[in-house]
Amino acid sequence: MLHRVVRAHWPAFLERAEEAGGLPRFVVRELEAYLECGLLEHGLVHLRCRDCDEDLVVAFSCKKRGFCPSCVARRMSDAAAHLARAPRGARATVGVLAAVATAHLARL
Repeated sequence: MLHRVVRAHWPAFLERAEEAGGLPRFVVRELEAYLECGLLEHGLVHLRCRDCDEDLVVAFSCKKRGFCPSCVARRMSDAAAHLARAPRGARATVGVLAAVATAHLARL
């Protein structure tokens, strides 16, 4: 649903933003990468099982961190799995650092 809405309104939004001074390049790159994420026409890999000859086509992802819900969720899941395997002291350090960073950002 989000992808459909962004795709439908992106050209008009970008045009209006340009009239008002434009968007930062990183925002434009992020959103345009999101619009291509997971679409076969923007890149794919074709996999075949050697044992059963089953085929699988997987579209490339944008691998961005800011806007794409799918890629952000995957990164979050990977980070959580990494922290779950980390030694107990390392998890505590990461938790403290996250709390300090959150408090600092709240003051900005």
